[in-house]
Amino acid sequence: MNRFWEKVEKTETCWIWTAAKQGNYGVFWYKGKNVGAHRFAYELIQGEIPKDYVIDHLCNNPECVNPEHLEATTQQKNVLRSPINGAAINAKKTHCNRGHEFSKENTYLYKNMRHCKECKKLRLREWRAKKKEMVS
Repeated sequence: MNRFWEKVEKTETCWIWTAAKQGNYGVFWYKGKNVGAHRFAYELIQGEIPKDYVIDHLCNNPECVNPEHLEATTQQKNVLRSPINGAAINAKKTHCNRGHEFSKENTYLYKNMRHCKECKKLRLREWRAKKKEMVS
């Protein structure tokens, strides 16, 4: 495995993959195919990646292959941990855009997204008022 580690630059925190990349992620030619460098490092040190799991970079650096910065997790958990992913940002919101709390009583799901019941009531009132205005 020296061939793998020769392509890694160890810093105080992250271990940076310096060889071939696919997008932002390092790739390593192994047994006739390209494998993710972070996946290879994880399996080398931590063991097999469970079926249907992805490797999450806890350091948020896709070039990092430091096994201490890598965790096998579900795709959903990986997405929700992201500091820049829209779904993750929205999942962390506690209130709607108008300031109403996303409580159990005030929230409904539509198309797998949270919506505010109070805002829905307000929109319906506004629509009815506009409709009434148009009729008179």
